[in-house]
Amino acid sequence: AYYSLIIHPQFIDHDIISQVIKQNDNRSLVAQLKNVTPSQWNKVKDDLNMNKKGRKNESV
Repeated sequence: AYYSLIIHPQFIDHDIISQVIKQNDNRSLVAQLKNVTPSQWNKVKDDLNMNKKGRKNESV
């Protein structure tokens, strides 16, 4: 919920996030998201912010 509110409501659909979830599908979402590195979170945030500003982004 925090990332949906702070980063973007569709962060869960980002390629990085969906890949981490697929790799750890037997764990809770919180445990899955702990596998995302700080640099990956920054990439997700940047990609989604670019998308919010109306610029097309292929990785979202």
